Amino acid sequence: MVHRFPDSLKHLCCLLSLCLLTACSEAAEPVRPQKPPQSLELPLTGPQDTVIYNSAGRYSFLYAPAHRQARWVAYKLTRSDISAGAERSDNFRTDPLLAAFGWPSASNADYTNSGYDRGHLLPSADRTASAEENRATFLFSNIAPQLPRLNRGVWKNLEEELRRVCADFDTLYIVTGGVLPAPAAGMPAIGRGVTVPPLFFKAIVLRSGDSFQARAYVIPNGDESSLVPDFRHYEVTVDSVRRLTGIRLFPNVALEGDPASSGKPGAGKVFSGANKDTVSRAVSPADSTGGSGKVVADTVTASPGGAAAAPGQAPQPLPHKKSERRKLKR
Repeated sequence: MVHRFPDSLKHLCCLLSLCLLTACSEAAEPVRPQKPPQSLELPLTGPQDTVIYNSAGRYSFLYAPAHRQARWVAYKLTRSDISAGAERSDNFRTDPLLAAFGWPSASNADYTNSGYDRGHLLPSADRTASAEENRATFLFSNIAPQLPRLNRGVWKNLEEELRRVCADFDTLYIVTGGVLPAPAAGMPAIGRGVTVPPLFFKAIVLRSGDSFQARAYVIPNGDESSLVPDFRHYEVTVDSVRRLTGIRLFPNVALEGDPASSGKPGAGKVFSGANKDTVSRAVSPADSTGGSGKVVADTVTASPGGAAAAPGQAPQPLPHKKSERRKLKR
């Protein structure tokens, strides 16, 4: 005797099989990095560079596997980014996007008893619209080793000032990272090879309509006793950061008075003053696009005790369009 299954049972079996196959295929689906949307904060990169976009945190980064950290992180900051109230995640973890390329990542173990903080490049407080968005800033692709007095002092002060300033502008375009010489061999490192950058930079373009202003800062990550909390002591030009890092910052923005934007040569501001912490480099220059991120041959004299401005000039505060600063939730 041949037993025939009712058509309804056949349909149910087919449906269950289809759901099982779909679930298996989704479970096996790897994390696929997204290309960043075209935006003014992105540096110019070369064909050999892989820029990754973190859609949850809305930031882009160029990773340096040999250093186990990002060469730079680029993002936008607006009023809406800091007006919400998502709590700080504090869940530091590896970035699954790095595994998609087979790249090594830093971990919590690398920082344990190292004497260095897990310093954010994109600050946690700049992404508070949702818990998911805030968690995205705690991936190790957005973290670099910073001395406690840097991370909790002048670096934090600069981040807080940018959040205050963004209330007076349409958008802030920000690129930040550690200065990472190439090759990584011979550089101080913690854990399993996480390079300790000798300097950190932050370059900002402040936009109001079709008007653009720029600020840039280079801050030492060395002798803590020489660090001062006032970030204005570490102000430089965007052009000097380009020359120091080899990163072609803001290629699509014409900045008034900026040599790289105007096509006119210029040295930019230099560090000066007493108690100098001189960092000299003589390494291979960046490629023609600046996308390689190699540090160009340069000498930077970090002067915590003196104003990082051109001779005869005092360090400038970040611009405010309004005479009275608005107080926003940090």
